[in-house]
Amino acid sequence: MIAELERINLNYQVFGEGKPVLIFHGYFGISDGMIEIFEPIFRDLDGWKRIYLDSPGNGKSEAPDWIESSDQVLQVVEEFIDRVVPGEDLLLAGYSYGGYLSMGLVSRRPKQIKGVLLVCPLVEPDDNKRHIPSSELRKVNLGFFDSLDAGLRGLLTSGQMGMVVVQPRSFERAERVYTPGHQAANAEFLNRIREQAYSFSFDILQTQFEKPALIITGRQDNSVGYLDAWKLVERFKRASFAVLDAAGHGLPLEQEEVFASLVREWIERVEAFGQDSSLSQTH
Repeated sequence: MIAELERINLNYQVFGEGKPVLIFHGYFGISDGMIEIFEPIFRDLDGWKRIYLDSPGNGKSEAPDWIESSDQVLQVVEEFIDRVVPGEDLLLAGYSYGGYLSMGLVSRRPKQIKGVLLVCPLVEPDDNKRHIPSSELRKVNLGFFDSLDAGLRGLLTSGQMGMVVVQPRSFERAERVYTPGHQAANAEFLNRIREQAYSFSFDILQTQFEKPALIITGRQDNSVGYLDAWKLVERFKRASFAVLDAAGHGLPLEQEEVFASLVREWIERVEAFGQDSSLSQTH
Protein backbone atom coordinates (compact mmCIF):
# COMPACT_ATOMS: atom_id res chain seq x y z
CA MET A 1 0.00 0.00 0.00
CA ILE A 2 1.13 3.56 -0.67
CA ALA A 3 0.47 6.53 1.60
CA GLU A 4 0.61 9.66 -0.55
CA LEU A 5 1.75 12.41 1.81
CA GLU A 6 2.30 16.04 0.93
CA ARG A 7 5.92 15.70 -0.16
CA ILE A 8 6.68 11.96 -0.09
CA ASN A 9 5.10 8.61 -0.84
CA LEU A 10 5.60 5.86 1.72
CA ASN A 11 5.09 2.14 1.29
CA TYR A 12 3.47 0.12 4.07
CA GLN A 13 1.78 -3.22 4.70
CA VAL A 14 -1.14 -4.04 6.98
CA PHE A 15 -2.06 -7.33 8.66
CA GLY A 16 -5.05 -8.09 10.87
CA GLU A 17 -7.79 -5.94 12.37
CA GLY A 18 -8.14 -4.07 15.65
CA LYS A 19 -6.05 -1.58 17.55
CA PRO A 20 -3.08 -0.35 15.49
CA VAL A 21 0.50 -1.39 16.16
CA LEU A 22 3.00 0.63 14.12
CA ILE A 23 6.21 -1.35 13.52
CA PHE A 24 9.52 0.22 12.43
CA HIS A 25 12.58 -1.51 10.99
CA GLY A 26 16.20 -0.46 11.49
CA TYR A 27 18.18 2.21 9.64
CA PHE A 28 18.80 -0.06 6.64
CA GLY A 29 15.66 -2.17 6.63
CA ILE A 30 12.39 -3.13 5.02
CA SER A 31 8.86 -3.88 6.15
CA ASP A 32 9.16 -7.47 4.88
CA GLY A 33 11.92 -8.10 7.43
CA MET A 34 9.78 -6.91 10.32
CA ILE A 35 6.91 -9.05 9.03
CA GLU A 36 9.23 -12.07 9.23
CA ILE A 37 10.05 -11.21 12.85
CA PHE A 38 6.67 -10.15 14.22
CA GLU A 39 3.94 -11.95 12.29
CA PRO A 40 4.69 -15.39 13.80
CA ILE A 41 3.89 -13.75 17.15
CA PHE A 42 0.98 -11.46 16.30
CA ARG A 43 -0.96 -13.85 14.09
CA ASP A 44 -1.85 -15.78 17.25
CA LEU A 45 -3.00 -12.61 19.07
CA ASP A 46 -6.49 -11.25 18.41
CA GLY A 47 -7.46 -7.61 18.12
CA TRP A 48 -4.31 -6.02 16.73
CA LYS A 49 -3.80 -4.37 13.33
CA ARG A 50 -0.10 -4.48 12.47
CA ILE A 51 1.16 -1.66 10.26
CA TYR A 52 4.64 -2.24 8.82
CA LEU A 53 6.25 0.87 7.35
CA ASP A 54 9.11 1.28 4.90
CA SER A 55 10.73 4.42 6.31
CA PRO A 56 12.11 7.08 3.92
CA GLY A 57 14.92 5.75 1.78
CA ASN A 58 14.07 2.13 2.50
CA GLY A 59 12.11 -0.57 0.70
CA LYS A 60 9.62 0.95 -1.74
CA SER A 61 9.38 4.32 0.00
CA GLU A 62 10.79 7.42 -1.63
CA ALA A 63 14.08 9.11 -0.69
CA PRO A 64 13.59 12.81 -1.48
CA ASP A 65 16.51 15.21 -1.39
CA TRP A 66 14.76 17.59 0.99
CA ILE A 67 15.03 15.09 3.87
CA GLU A 68 18.38 15.75 5.52
CA SER A 69 17.89 14.84 9.18
CA SER A 70 16.33 12.41 11.65
CA ASP A 71 14.05 15.28 12.73
CA GLN A 72 12.60 15.33 9.21
CA VAL A 73 12.26 11.54 9.11
CA LEU A 74 10.29 11.76 12.35
CA GLN A 75 8.13 14.52 10.89
CA VAL A 76 7.32 12.29 7.91
CA VAL A 77 6.41 9.42 10.24
CA GLU A 78 4.07 11.74 12.14
CA GLU A 79 2.40 12.74 8.87
CA PHE A 80 2.05 9.05 8.04
CA ILE A 81 0.33 8.40 11.38
CA ASP A 82 -2.07 11.30 10.81
CA ARG A 83 -2.92 9.91 7.39
CA VAL A 84 -3.26 6.20 8.18
CA VAL A 85 -4.49 6.14 11.81
CA PRO A 86 -5.66 9.73 12.45
CA GLY A 87 -6.38 10.38 16.10
CA GLU A 88 -6.27 6.69 17.05
CA ASP A 89 -4.52 5.26 20.08
CA LEU A 90 -1.67 3.02 18.99
CA LEU A 91 1.26 0.87 20.05
CA LEU A 92 4.80 1.30 18.76
CA ALA A 93 7.36 -1.41 18.11
CA GLY A 94 10.77 -0.23 16.95
CA TYR A 95 13.90 -2.17 16.06
CA SER A 96 17.31 -0.44 16.28
CA TYR A 97 16.87 2.99 14.59
CA GLY A 98 13.16 2.20 14.58
CA GLY A 99 13.41 2.26 18.36
CA TYR A 100 14.95 5.72 18.15
CA LEU A 101 12.02 6.87 16.01
CA SER A 102 9.64 5.31 18.52
CA MET A 103 11.22 7.27 21.36
CA GLY A 104 10.91 10.41 19.28
CA LEU A 105 7.19 9.73 18.88
CA VAL A 106 6.85 9.13 22.61
CA SER A 107 8.32 12.59 23.14
CA ARG A 108 5.98 14.18 20.60
CA ARG A 109 2.77 12.18 21.16
CA PRO A 110 2.72 10.66 24.65
CA LYS A 111 -1.08 10.68 24.96
CA GLN A 112 -1.69 8.86 21.67
CA ILE A 113 0.77 6.05 22.38
CA LYS A 114 -0.49 3.30 24.71
CA GLY A 115 2.55 1.04 24.75
CA VAL A 116 6.10 0.82 23.40
CA LEU A 117 8.37 -2.08 22.44
CA LEU A 118 12.04 -1.27 21.85
CA VAL A 119 14.18 -4.04 20.34
CA CYS A 120 17.94 -3.45 20.36
CA PRO A 121 17.14 0.28 20.34
CA LEU A 122 19.50 2.99 19.20
CA VAL A 123 19.70 5.29 22.23
CA GLU A 124 23.03 7.04 21.69
CA PRO A 125 23.40 8.21 18.05
CA ASP A 126 26.96 9.46 18.57
CA ASP A 127 29.34 6.58 17.83
CA ASN A 128 32.00 8.15 20.03
CA LYS A 129 29.72 8.18 23.09
CA ARG A 130 28.08 4.79 22.61
CA HIS A 131 28.98 1.92 24.97
CA ILE A 132 29.66 -1.13 22.84
CA PRO A 133 30.57 -4.59 24.15
CA SER A 134 32.83 -6.98 22.32
CA SER A 135 31.04 -9.30 19.93
CA GLU A 136 31.63 -12.92 20.94
CA LEU A 137 30.08 -15.87 19.14
CA ARG A 138 27.58 -18.02 21.03
CA LYS A 139 25.77 -21.32 20.41
CA VAL A 140 28.06 -22.15 17.48
CA ASN A 141 27.06 -25.11 15.33
CA LEU A 142 30.59 -26.05 14.27
CA GLY A 143 29.51 -28.10 11.28
CA PHE A 144 27.37 -25.23 9.99
CA PHE A 145 30.10 -22.68 10.73
CA ASP A 146 32.65 -24.72 8.75
CA SER A 147 30.22 -24.92 5.82
CA LEU A 148 30.13 -21.13 5.45
CA ASP A 149 32.49 -19.46 3.01
CA ALA A 150 35.66 -17.94 4.40
CA GLY A 151 34.48 -14.37 3.90
CA LEU A 152 31.32 -14.91 5.93
CA ARG A 153 33.25 -16.68 8.67
CA GLY A 154 35.56 -13.68 8.81
CA LEU A 155 32.65 -11.25 9.18
CA LEU A 156 31.26 -13.37 12.00
CA THR A 157 34.45 -13.69 13.99
CA SER A 158 35.31 -10.00 13.56
CA GLY A 159 31.87 -8.94 14.77
CA GLN A 160 31.00 -7.12 11.54
CA MET A 161 27.93 -9.19 10.78
CA GLY A 162 25.91 -8.37 13.89
CA MET A 163 24.93 -12.02 14.44
CA VAL A 164 26.58 -13.87 17.31
CA VAL A 165 24.56 -17.11 17.34
CA VAL A 166 25.71 -19.44 14.57
CA GLN A 167 22.81 -21.79 13.87
CA PRO A 168 21.16 -22.74 10.54
CA ARG A 169 17.69 -21.43 11.45
CA SER A 170 18.85 -18.00 12.60
CA PHE A 171 20.94 -17.58 9.45
CA GLU A 172 18.10 -18.77 7.23
CA ARG A 173 15.79 -16.15 8.74
CA ALA A 174 18.51 -13.49 8.60
CA GLU A 175 18.57 -13.88 4.83
CA ARG A 176 14.89 -12.91 4.77
CA VAL A 177 15.13 -10.13 7.36
CA TYR A 178 18.34 -8.25 6.57
CA THR A 179 19.50 -9.00 3.04
CA PRO A 180 16.43 -7.59 1.19
CA GLY A 181 16.54 -4.44 3.30
CA HIS A 182 20.15 -3.70 2.47
CA GLN A 183 19.54 -4.45 -1.21
CA ALA A 184 16.55 -2.12 -1.47
CA ALA A 185 17.87 0.75 0.65
CA ASN A 186 18.99 4.04 -0.87
CA ALA A 187 22.45 4.08 0.69
CA GLU A 188 23.33 7.55 -0.56
CA PHE A 189 20.23 9.05 1.06
CA LEU A 190 20.70 7.20 4.37
CA ASN A 191 24.42 7.86 4.60
CA ARG A 192 23.81 11.58 4.08
CA ILE A 193 21.51 11.73 7.11
CA ARG A 194 23.86 9.50 9.08
CA GLU A 195 26.75 11.88 8.47
CA GLN A 196 24.93 15.22 8.79
CA ALA A 197 22.03 15.06 11.26
CA TYR A 198 21.56 11.59 12.71
CA SER A 199 20.59 12.80 16.20
CA PHE A 200 17.28 14.45 17.00
CA SER A 201 17.44 18.14 17.89
CA PHE A 202 15.72 17.31 21.21
CA ASP A 203 16.63 15.00 24.09
CA ILE A 204 14.63 11.76 24.03
CA LEU A 205 15.63 11.08 27.64
CA GLN A 206 13.61 14.00 28.98
CA THR A 207 10.21 12.36 28.42
CA GLN A 208 8.43 10.32 31.08
CA PHE A 209 6.28 7.44 29.78
CA GLU A 210 3.99 5.65 32.20
CA LYS A 211 2.33 3.01 30.03
CA PRO A 212 3.49 -0.58 29.42
CA ALA A 213 6.86 -0.80 27.73
CA LEU A 214 9.36 -3.51 26.91
CA ILE A 215 13.05 -2.90 26.22
CA ILE A 216 15.02 -5.89 24.92
CA THR A 217 18.77 -5.73 24.39
CA GLY A 218 21.54 -8.14 23.42
CA ARG A 219 24.53 -8.75 25.69
CA GLN A 220 26.84 -9.10 22.68
CA ASP A 221 25.25 -6.36 20.55
CA ASN A 222 28.24 -4.48 19.19
CA SER A 223 26.06 -2.23 17.03
CA VAL A 224 24.04 -0.25 19.60
CA GLY A 225 25.06 -2.06 22.80
CA TYR A 226 22.86 -2.53 25.84
CA LEU A 227 24.25 -0.20 28.53
CA ASP A 228 22.93 3.00 26.97
CA ALA A 229 19.42 1.55 26.90
CA TRP A 230 19.49 1.23 30.68
CA LYS A 231 19.08 5.03 30.80
CA LEU A 232 15.50 4.49 29.64
CA VAL A 233 14.41 2.51 32.69
CA GLU A 234 13.77 5.57 34.86
CA ARG A 235 11.97 7.32 31.99
CA PHE A 236 9.76 4.39 31.04
CA LYS A 237 8.07 3.87 34.40
CA ARG A 238 6.29 0.62 33.46
CA ALA A 239 9.03 -0.96 31.41
CA SER A 240 10.35 -4.50 31.59
CA PHE A 241 14.03 -4.51 30.69
CA ALA A 242 15.78 -7.61 29.37
CA VAL A 243 19.45 -8.13 28.55
CA LEU A 244 19.79 -11.47 26.79
CA ASP A 245 23.04 -13.38 26.62
CA ALA A 246 23.75 -15.16 23.33
CA ALA A 247 22.25 -12.23 21.47
CA GLY A 248 23.74 -9.56 19.26
CA HIS A 249 21.95 -7.08 17.01
CA GLY A 250 20.14 -10.05 15.50
CA LEU A 251 18.45 -10.79 18.83
CA PRO A 252 14.91 -11.52 17.50
CA LEU A 253 16.38 -14.34 15.41
CA GLU A 254 19.04 -15.51 17.84
CA GLN A 255 16.70 -15.73 20.84
CA GLU A 256 13.51 -16.44 18.92
CA GLU A 257 11.49 -18.20 21.62
CA VAL A 258 12.44 -15.87 24.48
CA PHE A 259 11.78 -12.86 22.27
CA ALA A 260 8.31 -14.12 21.34
CA SER A 261 7.47 -14.83 24.98
CA LEU A 262 8.52 -11.35 26.08
CA VAL A 263 6.50 -9.69 23.31
CA ARG A 264 3.38 -11.67 24.21
CA GLU A 265 3.77 -10.71 27.89
CA TRP A 266 4.08 -7.04 26.86
CA ILE A 267 0.81 -7.30 24.93
CA GLU A 268 -0.83 -8.84 27.99
CA ARG A 269 0.30 -5.88 30.10
CA VAL A 270 -1.00 -3.44 27.50
CA GLU A 271 -4.39 -5.17 27.48
CA ALA A 272 -4.58 -5.14 31.29
CA PHE A 273 -3.28 -1.61 31.74
CA GLY A 274 -6.61 0.22 32.02
CA GLN A 275 -7.95 -2.27 34.55
CA ASP A 276 -4.73 -2.17 36.56
CA SER A 277 -4.90 1.61 36.78
CA SER A 278 -8.53 1.72 37.88
CA LEU A 279 -7.98 -0.89 40.58
CA SER A 280 -4.99 1.03 41.93
CA GLN A 281 -7.08 4.17 42.23
CA THR A 282 -9.88 2.47 44.16
CA HIS A 283 -7.78 0.60 46.73
